[in-house]
Amino acid sequence: NVEGTREIITDGITGLLATTDSQSLKTNILKLINDSWLQDKLRQKARQLVIDNFSLKTQINKEIAIYENLVG
Repeated sequence: NVEGTREIITDGITGLLATTDSQSLKTNILKLINDSWLQDKLRQKARQLVIDNFSLKTQINKEIAIYENLVG
């Protein structure tokens, strides 16, 4: 749970955020190991987040929009 990461990952939706202490990391690792439903949910939501925000097509469209705004 550090700056940069928490702006991309929504805890419990697109991933799990942990503090840097070993207990927090252990808790989240065990939570994932023991919950296949949670694994699937996080995997699907994280994949959709990447497709919607970071795919090559999305990035190209963002670049084009920037150039179009500069031109007028």
